[in-house]
Amino acid sequence: MEELKKTENKQAWWQPALQFFAQIAGWIVFPILAAIFLGSWLDQRWGTGQKWYFILISVSFVLTIIGLLINTRKALKNMEEAGKKDSKKPANTDSK
Repeated sequence: MEELKKTENKQAWWQPALQFFAQIAGWIVFPILAAIFLGSWLDQRWGTGQKWYFILISVSFVLTIIGLLINTRKALKNMEEAGKKDSKKPANTDSK
């Protein structure tokens, strides 16, 4: 029973990296796709050529950069905290 609790509390070593990748991919893909579709729709509705398309693509680019910077800073902070926790753990000395 105790072994089951230990495995439930532990994350696989690759899970944080996969979560970070998904967040970064989301910040790259979703704003651009939203800008493409919304910009095209607004241009067709108001007959403005490609004015809104390029405006929204530019805005989404800026939002993407801001989102990437925020997520990267959070990830670096988490990695530093995890590194500090690992360095404070005593070495496992099994005498078998």
